[in-house]
Amino acid sequence: MLDTARRLPLVQLDRFVGGTSTDWVGVDDIAAMRLVLDHLHETGARSVAFAGSLLTNSSTEQRLAGFRRRAGELGMTAGPESVQLGDYSVEWGEEAVARLVGARALPDAIVCADDLIALGVTRGCRARGLRVPEDVQVTGFDNIEFARLSDPALTTVDQPTDRIAAEAVRLLTAAGKGDRDASAHIALVPKLVVRQRTLTLPAHDRHRRAGAPRTSGGGG
Repeated sequence: MLDTARRLPLVQLDRFVGGTSTDWVGVDDIAAMRLVLDHLHETGARSVAFAGSLLTNSSTEQRLAGFRRRAGELGMTAGPESVQLGDYSVEWGEEAVARLVGARALPDAIVCADDLIALGVTRGCRARGLRVPEDVQVTGFDNIEFARLSDPALTTVDQPTDRIAAEAVRLLTAAGKGDRDASAHIALVPKLVVRQRTLTLPAHDRHRRAGAPRTSGGGG
């Protein structure tokens, strides 16, 4: 890739490979996590966990940084055991739940770095008798079609893919004409699509969730 970047106009999309001077267009992952955590805080969640891929992925790195920053600003509990890193798969989502339960660190809400992980997290919760969203809220990232069709439907971050593509074409066209000297870094603001896997809790449940993370798989 580095050799290609030296010879041809190149725009990186979403994930960023360092060590290059190429253009990049993607979503503002820090802003995305702010949207997610603000929403969860408003529903009454006070303890949160993060499930993502390994930090060799720039998207997960930024999403985790945004998660930690906003959780801290809101005073939400998110200890070291609350960060589970593996890969972008349904299977990893199931494993992440198993690890959280094993560490006695089951939170009010699990923030997932993509929708496949979120689907696996939901399956893992159900396998342990946990209700989603009544016992554990779950959010995803990407707004894939199955997020809308699943039951309950998944609250997720929607990336502005059309705008990302349009910006990439614009940058490639400008680079091909030699109109630009410096590389561009364009982070577009995403949108949070709120669905049934997060909910606003009744007052008595808000009080229950104001304490430390739960330490068993029981809900209610």
